Amino acid sequence: MYRTLLLLVAVALPLQAQQSTDSTHFTGDVRFVSSAGNASASTLALGDNFDRLLGSWIFSQDFRMIYGRSSGRDLANFYHAALRAKYGFSHEANVFGYGAWERNTPAGLARRFEEGVGVGYTVLELTRDKVGLEAGPTWVQERRPPLPNRHFTAGRVAGTYDHVFQERTTFQQIFEFLPDMSRLANYQINSHSTLAVPVSGIVGLAVSYDVRYVNEPPAGRYKADRFFAAGLQLTQ
Repeated sequence: MYRTLLLLVAVALPLQAQQSTDSTHFTGDVRFVSSAGNASASTLALGDNFDRLLGSWIFSQDFRMIYGRSSGRDLANFYHAALRAKYGFSHEANVFGYGAWERNTPAGLARRFEEGVGVGYTVLELTRDKVGLEAGPTWVQERRPPLPNRHFTAGRVAGTYDHVFQERTTFQQIFEFLPDMSRLANYQINSHSTLAVPVSGIVGLAVSYDVRYVNEPPAGRYKADRFFAAGLQLTQ
């Protein structure tokens, strides 16, 4: 984590800051979840997203939890938490650093830490549509019993697509590809899709669909886990 922050600061400090208005954005949600793959269950999910804009910097926090038990057995046990700092040195280009933690017990993932840096670029920005790309290295430490603990350097290529139907009615698609640079067959693909619709004031409805694909899972595990969620969302 320390080397991630040092690399980010070393790149960002020499750049000329641009004028921007400070702001804060928070989203929290409670959703009903139906999952399939290594776990098939209906349960509840909690999540939040916090963004703080300070000049040319954006500091973000993201958390998601999906948990359910039946007859003393975990049916769904997924956690994701991430911290991210991004510096925009032009309207289109930025550099960033992040740290993330994940746990997905039914898929055999006891824990996974990522610390990464990279560059991002907005390749298309229209009135209602925005497309961005990111790329950079990430350092991974993961435990998937009964496999031995693994530490490796991975690449990360990500794409985002945002569409605004009207004010606060939005669709977002995030896609990540993370190959192990020492063993290319050991790669992971993440996909996150969200549709949000306002109801009244800060209250809205949100539907999301997540996919976690691991090409080399532990023996006896499925390669993909899928999570569908729908419920209330609070936006401030």
